[in-house]
Amino acid sequence: MKDIHSFVIVANKDNYNLEECIKSVKKQSTKSNVIILAWSKSKYIMDLASDNSIGVIIEPEKNIGKILNSALNSVNTKLVTIVNQNDILDRNYLKEVLKVYKQNKDSALIFTNNYIVEKDIRIDNSKDLFIKRLLRNPLANSKLNNKIHYKKRLIKYRNTVYLSSITFNKPLIPSDIFPTNIQYIPVWYMLKELIELDNRIVYVKEKL
Repeated sequence: MKDIHSFVIVANKDNYNLEECIKSVKKQSTKSNVIILAWSKSKYIMDLASDNSIGVIIEPEKNIGKILNSALNSVNTKLVTIVNQNDILDRNYLKEVLKVYKQNKDSALIFTNNYIVEKDIRIDNSKDLFIKRLLRNPLANSKLNNKIHYKKRLIKYRNTVYLSSITFNKPLIPSDIFPTNIQYIPVWYMLKELIELDNRIVYVKEKL
């Protein structure tokens, strides 16, 4: 699927979660392109990239919105997943996303369920996750995920969707979709713009 999808790992400085993040992307059951977009030229990042045969793009910008826009624009494939260096993807993440994409090619984005890890402990359920899943759930229904009423549920609560869980369908989203005049919660503002479009926003309930 390298002709249709790319992973862009966004990395900064000597973050020791990056190695596990890279492993999770490289070990996907469905193979894809992988690059790293680094906004600091760290020897640690460069060495990890070399060890894993991954290309690196150095992004001079420090504005988070510009960095995320650069991540989307750094590859030519139709589908792009921007992965935060602190996150780990299930090995079937891409397999399941592509399965959904083939049935919903009018989707602006597809995003998956998730769990969180705190102090090496996996947390599948919490009050916070329960609320977020409740707000997302209608978008798993093909009869509802193109309705603006249900798409707007994504911005009723903070960080309802995590960046690394999202795969963007680039031809169906505006260029430079992330705001550059706001340093915080750029994903929330990106969603706020996308929900106004006619295209679907599809939720995959599996924790990937």
